Amino acid sequence: QTDEAWIVLKAADLKNSWTHFDAGTNARAAYRKDRFNMVHIRGLVKGGTPSATSVVFTLPQGYRPAAALRFPQISDNAGTLTLARLSVTAGGDVIAEAGAGTWFNLNGIMFQAEQ
Repeated sequence: QTDEAWIVLKAADLKNSWTHFDAGTNARAAYRKDRFNMVHIRGLVKGGTPSATSVVFTLPQGYRPAAALRFPQISDNAGTLTLARLSVTAGGDVIAEAGAGTWFNLNGIMFQAEQ
């Protein structure tokens, strides 16, 4: 088994006013699964307002964790780096829970996919 190619999100896949951040220069929001059944998320998004209900996108079945996970991230608030929190629910929602919306980092997220 090999690593999957990145599945890049279309603009219509992004929710709650989130959009790709400077897609010409930075990686667009995307996900993939590797040969070890680990899900990887990458990219930068902007425009949404982080909150407990600010879903950025939803992962399909087979790419979701067995239980909700939270990850520390970094976001930007008009030029000031801000500590942020990203959650991935068992239902597949990727939520920008806390931070800022000038840009929100999705890079480095990795977890075991549901079995």
